[in-house]
Amino acid sequence: ITTTLIRFPARYQRVELNLIVFANGVEFDVDAEVYFRLSKDTLGALYSKSGENYLASFRSAILASMKNTAAQTPLMDFIQERAKVAEQMRLNVNSNVTELHFSIDPYKLLLHRTVFPQRTQEQFLQTAMQTLSNAKADLARNVTLIEKETDRLVEEILADIVVLNRTARAEADAM
Repeated sequence: ITTTLIRFPARYQRVELNLIVFANGVEFDVDAEVYFRLSKDTLGALYSKSGENYLASFRSAILASMKNTAAQTPLMDFIQERAKVAEQMRLNVNSNVTELHFSIDPYKLLLHRTVFPQRTQEQFLQTAMQTLSNAKADLARNVTLIEKETDRLVEEILADIVVLNRTARAEADAM
């Protein structure tokens, strides 16, 4: 009987991914990176399950899990809550690849470039412009209210000054 020595990497391995995902009726591209490290405790089970071709199984499981997570994620979260989306994807990937004897450590699933279709980008831009326009209108209303309140307070102070001056003059004349 001959034994062949099989070596598995001990350091983090990197998997680069380009996904086409579908969320909220919009198809878009996401570039991601996943770093993982093999556990020496599960190498035997890993080898029994996938042999030396473990990376292909892992890669397809990651892709499927990330696409499923994306489909359940609000589109705006990919813009405003990227870290939250990445963490949810990591958790879902981990729950789906346990039978492959892998896990991804916190902050080791990174979402990079996200490219939305031109129409979606234009909608985002219009939404942002409307939000700015609304904020500008709110600011203008607040400025008007502050100016009116300031004018009222100035008039009140001036009236108090007149009353104080008259009172002081009357007291001075009485002496």
